[in-house]
Amino acid sequence: MEDITIVDDKIQEGDFIIDTEKLGVVVNGEKLGVVVKCVRLLDDDLIWESLDGKSRACDAIYLFKKVVIH
Repeated sequence: MEDITIVDDKIQEGDFIIDTEKLGVVVNGEKLGVVVKCVRLLDDDLIWESLDGKSRACDAIYLFKKVVIH
């Protein structure tokens, strides 16, 4: 993936986002802080999907920041 910039803009459906608690975390050689896509916004949560479409989950929105891919 290309360079990313974390921005403080409000997250909208369709935005690329990253879990700020997992930035720089590596488990068994795999980076956990990867860019995912916001699929749906709920009250205080959001549903995200991996860019390859193989993973999807619901987490608290405050864990995420919007990113811009360059």
